[in-house]
Amino acid sequence: MAIINCPACSKRISSVAESCQYCNTTFSDDMDDEAILRSAKTSRLLKKQRLQNYSFLFIVLFTAGALLMYFGLSDGNETMNSTGRVMIASGFIGYVVLRIAMMIKK
Repeated sequence: MAIINCPACSKRISSVAESCQYCNTTFSDDMDDEAILRSAKTSRLLKKQRLQNYSFLFIVLFTAGALLMYFGLSDGNETMNSTGRVMIASGFIGYVVLRIAMMIKK
C-alpha cells in the first residue's frame, strides 16, 4: 500500500482506495486513464451545478424577500416587513458567499 496522487484532483490518496475521498472519482481495474479523467470531469461539473443551483435559490430568496417587504410596506404589516428584510439579507449574503466559492473553485 502506497500513497499516490489522484489522477483526477491530484490529492494524496491510498493506492488501494476504490474511490477518491476528495473528488469521489471511482477507480476500478478495467478503467483506463481516459475513463478516470472523464469521471473526474463529471464529478467537477456536478459540484459546479450544485453550487449554481444553490446560488439560484438564494436569488429566489432575495426576490421573495423584496416582494414580501414591498407588500408589507403597503399594508403597514410590520411582521411581513421584518421577514422580508431577513430574507433579503440572507439571500444577498448567501448569493455573495456562493459566488465567491464558485470563483475559487475555477
